[in-house]
Amino acid sequence: LAKRGEMWKKMLLGNPKLNITINKQFAEKSAPIQDGDEIALVGFSVV
Repeated sequence: LAKRGEMWKKMLLGNPKLNITINKQFAEKSAPIQDGDEIALVGFSVV
């Protein structure tokens, strides 16, 4: 996603509390995505 635009790059790579899932599996932020993949952004915080 970071390669798809500056907004995505800043949001994904600049936020250590944000993780992603690809097809319901946690993935590295550098993982490639394919057409048809389901992407979810998952925020983590410790209170």
